[in-house]
Amino acid sequence: MKTKIKNRNKNRNTRKLFLEMNRCQKVILRCFIAQLEGVEGHAVYLAIDRNGEIELTVVFLHSTVIKAWSVAVAARRILENSSYSYKHSNEVILKTFVAALVADYFDYSTDSDSENEIEVPSKWKTFSTKSKHPDFANGVYVIGTSATEILMLEEEPKKLILANTYLMSAYIADFMNENQLDSLVLPDIDRLVHEARRAFSSTKHRVNYFLTAHELLRWAYK
Repeated sequence: MKTKIKNRNKNRNTRKLFLEMNRCQKVILRCFIAQLEGVEGHAVYLAIDRNGEIELTVVFLHSTVIKAWSVAVAARRILENSSYSYKHSNEVILKTFVAALVADYFDYSTDSDSENEIEVPSKWKTFSTKSKHPDFANGVYVIGTSATEILMLEEEPKKLILANTYLMSAYIADFMNENQLDSLVLPDIDRLVHEARRAFSSTKHRVNYFLTAHELLRWAYK
């Protein structure tokens, strides 16, 4: 009787250890949109996370964030319906994912890169910084011609146009570039916020224009 109990306990411990090892040996895939430093356009990234070791790869680049968003939606749909184990190498995962993305999203052959072409340099770009402000817990995004030349509200030149997500900031910047604008007024901003929320299917994308640069710096991380 004692031998059987011992064997049962041993089997349970072995199974528990096996499950714990499997939980540790995870590969997590994520897809998101961000700016690629030094390059025009909006990049769609695939992040392969192996227990905190993350490898980022740009799988798509486009001049408008709306087009990049449509690719990201297709990419996330693929990830939801895919299964990768820890034994698959990053190279295999990336190759399989890109092949599935091309088959699902693109109507042309894989050797065509026309969708990735950035034709005209953009005047307005998106810049981000960390912030402790409650409205920008995940960072604050601004629009500017450079990191120091930031877009201000036309009616109140000292007030910054601040977005809480990259997508919102990029959507406004794309609108300004497309229409060759040098400034924005409140009615334009309100309309763009509404359009972006509808385009990106979320109400979490917000714009605030009540802080000056000096006030924002009070919330910046030291």
